[in-house]
Amino acid sequence: MEASLHTIEIQSGSVRVPEPVAGTATVVRRYKQPQAVILHPRDFERLSQDARLVDEIGLSEPFPPFTPLARKVHLLLETPGAEAPLLEDGEMLEALLAQA
Repeated sequence: MEASLHTIEIQSGSVRVPEPVAGTATVVRRYKQPQAVILHPRDFERLSQDARLVDEIGLSEPFPPFTPLARKVHLLLETPGAEAPLLEDGEMLEALLAQA
């Protein structure tokens, strides 16, 4: 699986770069347009991990649509002020879903 964030490495002697600060993105502008962004290595690693996660989520199968039973359970759990009973037996569950 290929991440959407690609990296290109260049030698530090080829460019003049200010010292990166953790938690800060330094934007380099040319003619008032963003030309480059300088990140601290830890921030870059986090950004790379986030890009991989987004790629993985995009490749996963979507959730199947709710069945009528699942829709009722979801509505029951999302009802404000409703107490969530401990559902241990099928008869109790059927009775609660009949009310939903």
